[in-house]
Amino acid sequence: MSKNINGLYKEGNLWRVKKQYKRVKISFTKSSQQEALFELKYRMKEIDDKIKLGICLDKEIRRKTLQDVFDEFVKEKGTRWKENTKRYNMLLFKNHFTTISSTRVDSLKDDDISKWIQKIKQINKAKDGRELSNLPYRLAGLLKEVLEFAIRKKYCSPLLDLSFMNTIAKINTVSQRTENNYINYNEFKLLCDVVQKIPESQNGQRNIDMLFLIKFLYYTGVRIGEARAIKKSDIIKELVRTQNETKYNCYVYVYKQFGDNNYILDNTLKGNNPKRKVRIKQEVYEEFMNYLESNNYQDDDYIFDFHKNNKPLYRSVISNNLKRIIKLAKKLGYLPETFTDTLSPHGFRYSNTIYLKNILNLSIELAAANQGHTVSVMLNIYTRIDKSEEISIFSFK
Repeated sequence: MSKNINGLYKEGNLWRVKKQYKRVKISFTKSSQQEALFELKYRMKEIDDKIKLGICLDKEIRRKTLQDVFDEFVKEKGTRWKENTKRYNMLLFKNHFTTISSTRVDSLKDDDISKWIQKIKQINKAKDGRELSNLPYRLAGLLKEVLEFAIRKKYCSPLLDLSFMNTIAKINTVSQRTENNYINYNEFKLLCDVVQKIPESQNGQRNIDMLFLIKFLYYTGVRIGEARAIKKSDIIKELVRTQNETKYNCYVYVYKQFGDNNYILDNTLKGNNPKRKVRIKQEVYEEFMNYLESNNYQDDDYIFDFHKNNKPLYRSVISNNLKRIIKLAKKLGYLPETFTDTLSPHGFRYSNTIYLKNILNLSIELAAANQGHTVSVMLNIYTRIDKSEEISIFSFK
């Protein structure tokens, strides 16, 4: 085996390069001497370029994968991320970055990123009911943040193209629009009647389950994530004795927990209290309990766990079933064409604002407490969506 001044060796039928250049070890084999010399020059130039750009050449750092950088990125975020944001981003990375997570960041190329983005778009487009999904936008945004962190730490080239975000438009989904994303009391009663008339879906949820879901969201006004965390035992009736009378007050306990796609997340963004009581009328309480008991719910069962697998319905499943019901009802002539087709689960929260003020005639202070809002926020929402319904007023009894 002969050696020349360039660190080039003849090793059997192959040519091996074994050389240290500016404290970086270079070692590889090629089938011809010409290919070996060309590759050596390329790697030496790459090292020079990285030195000029100030990229760290430490051996251990150069071995960092995208997974390593993401873990460090999450650690750096620390308490600046709320716990639910941290868990959500970790879930996104775990579920969607597997094809590139083991790639070394110093060898990550623009083409690798482009292929990954295209794959995410294709997967998302192929999913039923996800035509309005912002998943590609969220994933690309997370990748950009991680790569910006890697560039700042000098783990990869600052020349890496991050313009891929410009190829993905953020979609204004139904849940993000407030215009027409609510119904008045008469429209609510009509929708309830319609749900009982339309044919049962082979793939969707049972009509009786969707009717319960719609009524629960409308009468309570809870956020969809809060609703997914509610169990049968959280719907209560309290005996109240006064000097003049004995009566029952009915409530739904709402905890500061929000449902993600796979588990319940603690949340510190909405409200200051870990638990609040949402007041409901006694006849509404009785209707809820009749449904739960007739469907054999136990105290620890989630109310939206229609399949009894200890997992509430996904948000997207709820939204898609609402869209299905409204679309089918319009097609069959059960709903007028003027009925909103942008109603989302959060739209029932807006609708409940009208219900509390116009129908139950609650004071704005009590209505705000019921929804877990400040009075100023409640007034802002109410003045934007009030339809000034002309309907008889009644209050809690």
